Amino acid sequence: MLEVTKAECLRRALGRRIDLNTQKIYHIDDNPPPMNQSPLVEYLVPINSPDDSELVIVEKHNYYDINSQQVEDWFRNFGFEALQLSCLQKFDGSGAPIDIHTQVDELLTRILQLKQQEFDAFLEELATRKQREQEAEEERQRQEYEDARVNHFFNTLVRNLMKN
Repeated sequence: MLEVTKAECLRRALGRRIDLNTQKIYHIDDNPPPMNQSPLVEYLVPINSPDDSELVIVEKHNYYDINSQQVEDWFRNFGFEALQLSCLQKFDGSGAPIDIHTQVDELLTRILQLKQQEFDAFLEELATRKQREQEAEEERQRQEYEDARVNHFFNTLVRNLMKN
């Protein structure tokens, strides 16, 4: 979960500019266009998307504020209790995007490694169960064969004794 203030959300959304010729997106503070390309600055226009208007961003943030506790409670149901690692992790979203990406990537990598370990343990347990079942089936067949041999022996013995 990225923790970002309304003001930061607005700053990021409203500071974006696009070069209509190349479709490259810049941000006036975070990713400014190269200053050595002065004509480029003249071609940049604000991104005016209905989904990114100031009013819509404020409404989305308010909606998030109202519902975030339910989302947090739901995410707390998942994770790795033994490691005290919840799937709900909060990150300061006001930092540089690359830093936030690195933090999230490290957490997801750790979670994926733990999930892979769980899966590998599950596969190993499954293989062990299958081996035990196979050994039990072989033992049952061996016992069935041995019982049939013993029955045949006794039946043959009884017939021979009755003949004599």
